[in-house]
Amino acid sequence: MLLLITLGHLPLQPEVTSATMDFKEANAVVWTTAEARASDNWQKQCGEKLAKHLGTCGFESRLQGN
Repeated sequence: MLLLITLGHLPLQPEVTSATMDFKEANAVVWTTAEARASDNWQKQCGEKLAKHLGTCGFESRLQGN
């Protein structure tokens, strides 16, 4: 249930359009707005911002793939 709650926090962020949770792998795939993708290095910047936000909400989170 903790992961389901985490997913609920992602769409509240202005750069997130939707998110899908994989409960078996305990990760989420996040779709962002075009504006969020307009900057250089957007994946790292956006991912770190979202991970930090989830961390302040009490959920362990980190950017994967870097």
